[in-house]
Amino acid sequence: MELIKYLTADGFKIKLPLFAINLRTPGEYSGIETQLADGLSLDVRIQPTNEFRNYIKERVTLVIDGIEKNNGMIGLIRDEATDSADSITAGDVLDIYGIGLKTDGAPENAHLTGVWFVTPDGIRQRAKRIIINRPKMLKVLIPADLQGLNYIEVVTQTSVTNPTLFLKYLRTIRSEVAYRTNDGNV
Repeated sequence: MELIKYLTADGFKIKLPLFAINLRTPGEYSGIETQLADGLSLDVRIQPTNEFRNYIKERVTLVIDGIEKNNGMIGLIRDEATDSADSITAGDVLDIYGIGLKTDGAPENAHLTGVWFVTPDGIRQRAKRIIINRPKMLKVLIPADLQGLNYIEVVTQTSVTNPTLFLKYLRTIRSEVAYRTNDGNV
């Protein structure tokens, strides 16, 4: 190993069965310099050989268990009327916090995207207005005639990681629990 260090330091390219080592000196030089300029250091390059690539190809098996699907999530809601995370108030404002929440889509999907309140029976009612529409926060106006238990669904065509990018399909993010609706007389 000591011999490899000395030969590499002297500028030799070392070829081993699995990789080759050489030094690269950054910058331009006239040949009369006795040292590197301040702030510069030698780059050590280690390049795999064809034998090493073939070794990996023959002996390494890559197993893909699946692709983790990041569909976004609703992390927390807050009813502004009661400052509660346990229930929602009909006719008031609801804050929704999470990831990948921004609701948007192609014009032909405008009637499908938005924030929806869905009963356990599957009856859907759309939020009357989205006041703030951000990837990590939505502020929506709850319908005044909303009653009973409701799941919150965010339907969007935007990507979780890039809210300006439209996907070819709609994403639906649903709350894990159904929220009880107050009648608005808080």
